[in-house]
Amino acid sequence: MSSEIEDLRRLVSELRGELRVLNDRAAITNLITSYARGCDRGNDPTMLAPLFSTDATWTCDGFGSYQGRETVAAALKGIAGVKIWWSLHYMISPQIELDATGNRATAFWYLWEAATLPNSENDEAESTWIGGTYDAEVVRDNEQWLFRKMELKLNLASASQLGWVKQRFPRGNSNQPYFCDLEPDTYFWCACGRSKNQPFCDGSHKGTDFRPVELTLESRKLAVLCGCKRTCTQPYCDGTHLNLKLSADS
Repeated sequence: MSSEIEDLRRLVSELRGELRVLNDRAAITNLITSYARGCDRGNDPTMLAPLFSTDATWTCDGFGSYQGRETVAAALKGIAGVKIWWSLHYMISPQIELDATGNRATAFWYLWEAATLPNSENDEAESTWIGGTYDAEVVRDNEQWLFRKMELKLNLASASQLGWVKQRFPRGNSNQPYFCDLEPDTYFWCACGRSKNQPFCDGSHKGTDFRPVELTLESRKLAVLCGCKRTCTQPYCDGTHLNLKLSADS
């Protein structure tokens, strides 16, 4: 009889553990959904800030990297106001893995988004399909799951009338980065802004104090190159072109 009781106790303990994992995965899935809802409200900082830990980071090539709950929320608000005028986020197939402690987890999911963006040439509203993936680290804080790290990797941002075959990303300009699918080679990024072959140098800097920045790639890469020439991470975009006002009230 004692062995049967021990077996039952073991079974109950295992079931409690499995139930906790299921509840945690459901809570993290709800966290992802809450993030999508906040994004679809114009990246509302009052909705997004509570979803992040105090030391959280958010990163996306072409939009910048930000650290701290309030800074992340304000930066996302700035991005929506400048780059994304309307959106409907579909967060697809979340994959959630909890660590042995049960207090940390990694999450991966796909993004498919219908959005209205300014046309890169005339700033008029343009229907756009956006696709990408999210990688996130989430932590338990007082029994609440929060994002600690989040990285969005864009695969396309294509005008709906063109499709991603004809134009995978918007054409860059002095207000937007250039998404360049580059083969292994050495390139020279224009630093002066005068080149007619943006974002690459064509020699127009001659006679100025500007010099092109050499970029050598050992393998094929989607490089997000600065168009405004104000980046602190030459030749790559760091989000400076957004001129963000890092205030949750902005």
